[in-house]
Amino acid sequence: MNETLKKEDKPTLSRRTRDERKLLERLKRRTGFYKKKSAKQEKMLPALKKTAHDNMERLTNEAKFARNVRVASKHDRRVRWRSRWRLYTFIITGALLIALSAYLLYSFVFVITDIEVEGGEMYTEEEIVSSSGITLGTKLFSPWLDLDAAKTSIFESCPYIGEVTFEKSIPGTLKITVTESEALFVSEVYGEYALLSKDLHVLDIRKHCPDGYIKLILPDVKSAIEGYEIEFADDIFEVVSKIAAAASNESICDMITKIDASDRFNISIIYDGRYNLLVGSVADIELKLRIALEMMEDDVFTDDSRGTIYLDDVNKPSIVIDNTLTFD
Repeated sequence: MNETLKKEDKPTLSRRTRDERKLLERLKRRTGFYKKKSAKQEKMLPALKKTAHDNMERLTNEAKFARNVRVASKHDRRVRWRSRWRLYTFIITGALLIALSAYLLYSFVFVITDIEVEGGEMYTEEEIVSSSGITLGTKLFSPWLDLDAAKTSIFESCPYIGEVTFEKSIPGTLKITVTESEALFVSEVYGEYALLSKDLHVLDIRKHCPDGYIKLILPDVKSAIEGYEIEFADDIFEVVSKIAAAASNESICDMITKIDASDRFNISIIYDGRYNLLVGSVADIELKLRIALEMMEDDVFTDDSRGTIYLDDVNKPSIVIDNTLTFD
């Protein structure tokens, strides 16, 4: 085995010896070794050999260091690539697992198994669920679960419902909360009578005029469809809605019997069947009604007093008492 090692090391030693000799020759030429006498050469030779040997050792060590650096750099690059591939593999595997889990949850877990309804009195739970078009087995988070379309369908089928909200509960419950509107006004439309909420939604269409509602005379109507806002031929919806909102105030709505909003600049309100409030335009309608209430509460007027209150100018309101007035 030693002979084998010696044979393997021999070329290396011979090569190193040759390199060291070359260094020594260079030093000799550089120091003028050959121009000196023999005695001087004998003195210089050991020092030159030592310098050549030291330089050879330094070059050998530098070569080894450079080789070790290259080997270490390659090793580091391999380690970094392995770490990156492990990271990429982990990320891709994690993403696939998440996607698979989401698909399984979406397809087999988050499915509507129960539909709850709250807030309905005029309609049964079955009627509301049926009108929504949502069925059991529908995926809870499906992009095809169109809640806006379901809400519109409920409004069309159940016109007395004024507000609908949906709430999803994991894993499979859909809660429908409805708020029903109250009919406050009745208006004649094309020979029929439409019951309207305070926000002018058409709740019902009847052949005969029912009692117990505020009669609301409207401008030209374009359409009156159950479950939708009433539409006017002209752009006057905002004006009428302000009148309706003001009249729906709890403090006065029970005493108002009739509102004539057919002319936006000459609106009148019959209050308690005894006073005709000429409010003019809808501007400052809330203030005008407050002024009218204060005037009617004056001790000067008796319970049988009748008259007309002029409120077109809020700075100069006036009242004319005429107990012969009658209002239908």
